[in-house]
Amino acid sequence: MAATFCAGKDGAVVLGVGSASDFMSFELNETQAVESVAAYGAAVYDPYRGSGTPHLQATVAAFAKYGAANTPAGFGSGTVSPGGAAATFTPGTGVSLAGSCVCAGIRLGHSRIRAAVPLTYDLHNSGDMTITWPVS
Repeated sequence: MAATFCAGKDGAVVLGVGSASDFMSFELNETQAVESVAAYGAAVYDPYRGSGTPHLQATVAAFAKYGAANTPAGFGSGTVSPGGAAATFTPGTGVSLAGSCVCAGIRLGHSRIRAAVPLTYDLHNSGDMTITWPVS
């Protein structure tokens, strides 16, 4: 199989936060806790060690919609689920990351001169993510 670019037009995001948003984009950031393990008084550059436990944080941009039954922008319902809700991120055809994400915050920005009202979701994974990433 030849390497293929993930293209923005093929991407998608599905969030279980009870939202009627029109999703525009997402960014995923995977990190791990890292700390210095330098001995006291060592006159060397700090050696660092990672925890080996990955953490995924997602920022999702969307446009607010209204009028559908039981689908607010997520305020009230989307930010109070302590165990998280299902989320699937698709950066390209056949490529996905799926798992439970906790919504840490929702930001709505309104301006009289905008054509649409943007929403930003701040999500953190809760548990394992299932990654589908084709390789040859």
